[in-house]
Amino acid sequence: MRCPKCNYNNLDGSSVCNLCGELLHGGAKTYLKPQGRKRPAPSRKPAAPEPFEPWQGAAPPSVGGGMAAVEPLEPALREIRHCLVCFPLDPVKLQKDRPYDIGRSKKCTIILPVGMVSRKHARIAWKGKAFVLTDLESHNGTRVNGELVREHPLRNRDQIRIGPYNLDYFAYAGDTSVVSSQQQDELQHTQDITIGDPSHSVNTFRGNIAEMHLGDIMQLLNLTRKSGALTVKTRGNKGTIHFRSGDIVDAVYLTLQGESAFRELIKVQEGTFKFTLDESDRKKTILTKTQDLLLAAIRQAKQGS
Repeated sequence: MRCPKCNYNNLDGSSVCNLCGELLHGGAKTYLKPQGRKRPAPSRKPAAPEPFEPWQGAAPPSVGGGMAAVEPLEPALREIRHCLVCFPLDPVKLQKDRPYDIGRSKKCTIILPVGMVSRKHARIAWKGKAFVLTDLESHNGTRVNGELVREHPLRNRDQIRIGPYNLDYFAYAGDTSVVSSQQQDELQHTQDITIGDPSHSVNTFRGNIAEMHLGDIMQLLNLTRKSGALTVKTRGNKGTIHFRSGDIVDAVYLTLQGESAFRELIKVQEGTFKFTLDESDRKKTILTKTQDLLLAAIRQAKQGS
């Protein structure tokens, strides 16, 4: 039975409209049939939720239509790079798809030409989520941050000691400190990631003369064509040998200068050395060829040992 007021279709026999409460028959009121367009029958179903707009919870739509510009959650990510620095050797940018052998053999990727280093001393290779350093049963062992290791996953700023050489390992992310979750997982043991290429800021080479004779040091500086000052300290005295593009150009020790100072310095067997880059011009006081000077230094080292 249809209600004459709201047009709701009630069950037959109903006396009162179940929707609006109007009397349907036998009551005091009578209604004429509505004229004109019929009113739509209401639905018992609950009203449908309002459609979800794509900008809800974000920026509202722009006045001209379309979506308003929404700033990204984080800046563009950059790949984490890996670098091994052993000044005065050129820095080595490590790639995940190749191993790096370290030793005094000319077949090694990183050549450390001194007797304390085995021919094939150690290897660095990517394993899973990190570069791993492995000692190749070397004669004198491999240390990381002062501790002897057989196998060691490298962490940012680890210092590797092979013979008299210090090799510094860096992980760095260019000019941004933002690292993706995957890269964070790779470097979960790394507390800080170097910002910018660290190889550009390393310019000092130092060590103990008892471990690495001056002849070996000067040969390395000559091979790498470095310019700078090699400072030697021994028994309270200090001397300096100056290099220009790998050539020895000057030496100063006590009151001596030139070749006489150089000949005294290569006799030193105890003390420390430090080489610092210096591109400034230096007056040339040593005229003998550098190769001849190096041969003399090597002979002196053999006599001393």
